[in-house]
Amino acid sequence: MARRSQERWQRDWYQIDVDTVRGTLILAAIVVGAFLAWKAWGEIEHRYQRGKYQRVLHEARSLQRSVREHQGLTEYGEEYATARESLTVAEEFALESRWQPALRSAERSRSMLAAVMRRIQRAQSSGQAQFISVTSNVEYRRGERGEWQRAFSRGVLHAGDYVKTSNGSAEIMGIDGTVYTVREDTVILIGRTTGLEGASVKRSISLNHGWVNLSTSKAASTVTTPEAEAEVNEDSSALVAYDGTRRLGRFATYSGTMDVASSTGQRRNLRQLEQVVQTGRSLSEKRRLPAAPLPVDPHDNVEVELGDEAQLVLSWQPVPGAERYALQIARNRLFARNIIDVDDRATTRATLGLLGDGTFMWRVAAVGREGVLGPWSTPRRFKVVPAPVAVEDQEGLPEAI
Repeated sequence: MARRSQERWQRDWYQIDVDTVRGTLILAAIVVGAFLAWKAWGEIEHRYQRGKYQRVLHEARSLQRSVREHQGLTEYGEEYATARESLTVAEEFALESRWQPALRSAERSRSMLAAVMRRIQRAQSSGQAQFISVTSNVEYRRGERGEWQRAFSRGVLHAGDYVKTSNGSAEIMGIDGTVYTVREDTVILIGRTTGLEGASVKRSISLNHGWVNLSTSKAASTVTTPEAEAEVNEDSSALVAYDGTRRLGRFATYSGTMDVASSTGQRRNLRQLEQVVQTGRSLSEKRRLPAAPLPVDPHDNVEVELGDEAQLVLSWQPVPGAERYALQIARNRLFARNIIDVDDRATTRATLGLLGDGTFMWRVAAVGREGVLGPWSTPRRFKVVPAPVAVEDQEGLPEAI
């Protein structure tokens, strides 16, 4: 009896042990299977992120080359540097096979470079500036190696283009509304836009030599010379001139304000009717400019008949502090190739002998002490028309036709 009970206990214990082992094995198989599935999924995800990283990295590098080829480093240097740093970080993560952070850094770099390229392409399609009017011999060149071409009204200028006036003059408007009047014997380089997208931007030009008048609108504009830099603030008008032979520059503010800095770090803040002269690398102290004269006679768009002794008297109001006056008369509003260009008028009037017909523009400026030339007056127009021809009517009397 006792033997039979012992055998049953041993058999029951054996059965329990086998069931337990079987359950344990099944559970272990499930765990191992789940682990292997997790490992397999991890490997799949690992390969997917690595492949996507490589594609994004290729696209980012391609965009990086395009930005360099389009000379975007000058205009978008800050954004380019940040994008390049993100690429470097992405490559460091990739070396450690940390594909997820590597992918995030590469995508960040690609997004920044793509935004830069979109801005470059928009600027190239619309241009940075446009010729408004052109007189006589004005040319432009695309970049450093392009061929000089004849300029024409409404012609588009891009960043990196040169404009050269020989015996002509040009009026150019930037896409921000700044108007540049480029005078005779001048060479300028159209600069690039600076500033982040959505924020205020600044336009710039480089003046190799010559004279440029500019009038800003809602944004500042920078003019650089080989010896200095001038920032003409918004809603301001100014003159920047540079003579490379004598290393002589002139910076004058007619309205608003302008900040001038020499290559040695000297700075001058100019307010309305102030100027500084740069000799070599040194800036003079500020000097006051005389105001623009106010024309009196004749009124704008007057017509005068041409005769044997036809004359026209021009007059203007006197300017306090003026020692003499400069007078210009031309056939165009840019005053290129002037018919009369003098700066020795001691009185506030001038008498013109009219020798031919046509439409003419005239303006006058005050010259102060030490030969300081103030701003020009607002131009006025006059028209000289041929005298009527007298013929006889049917009764033999003269009649004007």
